Amino acid sequence: IMIDVCCGSNAAYAPIDTRETNSATNNHATSQNLYPGQRRSQQELSPQLNSLNYIRTGGNALQFHDPSKHPDKEMVSVTVPDGVSPGQTIHVNAPDGSNRKAAAIVPEGFYPGSSFMVEFPKTLRQNSFTTENDSPHQNSSIDGPRLVSVTVPTGVSPGQVIHVNAPDDSGCTVAATVPKGVSPGSTFMVQFPNVASLPQQVNNPPPLFNDAKEHVNNLKQPQKHKKKSTVNTSKSNSQSLLLVKVPPGTNPGSTIHVQTPDNETIAAVVPPGGVNEFHVSYYPQQNPSK
Repeated sequence: IMIDVCCGSNAAYAPIDTRETNSATNNHATSQNLYPGQRRSQQELSPQLNSLNYIRTGGNALQFHDPSKHPDKEMVSVTVPDGVSPGQTIHVNAPDGSNRKAAAIVPEGFYPGSSFMVEFPKTLRQNSFTTENDSPHQNSSIDGPRLVSVTVPTGVSPGQVIHVNAPDDSGCTVAATVPKGVSPGSTFMVQFPNVASLPQQVNNPPPLFNDAKEHVNNLKQPQKHKKKSTVNTSKSNSQSLLLVKVPPGTNPGSTIHVQTPDNETIAAVVPPGGVNEFHVSYYPQQNPSK
């Protein structure tokens, strides 16, 4: 039986689908519409995107996409795998054949077999990484944010904050939160801001030095403090880490002064990313053995 029903004049929907299999003429029917009253949407509406479905680090799960608002992005249609429910995280391969992956949260209302769009940044710039044969001016101009693929270290769980050093010589460090569903050994994308957009110091800051240890911030050279005793002390060859809380109202890029357990004062730069605390490396003093 075919029944055409027209309800109202709302152009956003087609007539109600009431198709059923006529069992009187076909006793061996194998399919029918289990939901004969479902409407068929004919146009895309503008939804209020749930902020939980928006991941800053590369995998933005969007139901709709406006290319004019995202000229630097490319969209990938993803089919929800079997056994995956809304709110779970899946990993999507980049469409350019690279090894990039994005962690995307399945939006509400999408179940196995349905599709949604995942937003990928355009292919990473080749000059984001330098080699010994590169010219020093090859990556000196950075027009916009850079994206770096980061592997989650062993022992780090989703929700924890790790500090990532820029792959070039800019001295930039970003605090990144490991997304949900990304386990140790998996990768996700971290965005580095344009160096020119960071706050600049009015006075000439002391030179920066790089720490080769993983996930340790680039910090200012320690400033020598006046010694209060006449005992001879010497610097240790190994560095120690000191966890520092960012004072309220302090912006990323600002310089704060930290007192070490040896009563020395060192200057540290608050890393980008809005972190509440970060590590400061320093050289502890050692008294000579008598």
